[in-house]
Amino acid sequence: MRSYATESDLSQWMAPEPAPTNAAGLLRSATNLIRHETRLARYPVHGGQPTEPNIREAFKDATTEQARYWAANGLDPAAGTLTEATGKVVSSKSIKGASVSYDTAAAAQTKQARMDALSTLAPEAWQILSNAGLLGGDVRLL
Repeated sequence: MRSYATESDLSQWMAPEPAPTNAAGLLRSATNLIRHETRLARYPVHGGQPTEPNIREAFKDATTEQARYWAANGLDPAAGTLTEATGKVVSSKSIKGASVSYDTAAAAQTKQARMDALSTLAPEAWQILSNAGLLGGDVRLL
C-alpha cells in the first residue's frame, strides 16, 4: 500500500521537532485512517493516488498532521493496544495523614479519549480534508 506522505514530509511538518522513530508505522496507519474516512470522496486517481495537485497536497498534509498528532500524544495505532504510563488521576491528597485518593472515573475517561484518538481523525487533519472537499459529501444517485 502506498502512503500519502513520506518520512521526509513528516520531518518537514514537525520541524523543528524530530520525526518519531516509528514514523513509517504512524504514516501507514494515518494513510489507512484517511483512506477510510475519505472512501466516499470523488476525485481523479492514477495508480491509487490522487492526480490533482491540491487534492494530493490535502492528503499529504492530513496524513502528516495525523501522524504528528499521534506522536505528540504518545499514541501508536500499530501497537494494537493503548498502554498508559499511569492510569491514575489524583483527586485529593493530604500531607500529614499521607492519604491519596484517586479519581478512577477521570482516569477511565482519559483512557477512553486516548483510545478514541487511535481511530479518529485529529482535529486539524479533519479540517484539512474538509477544506479540500473530501469529507461530508452528499450521497447522490446517478
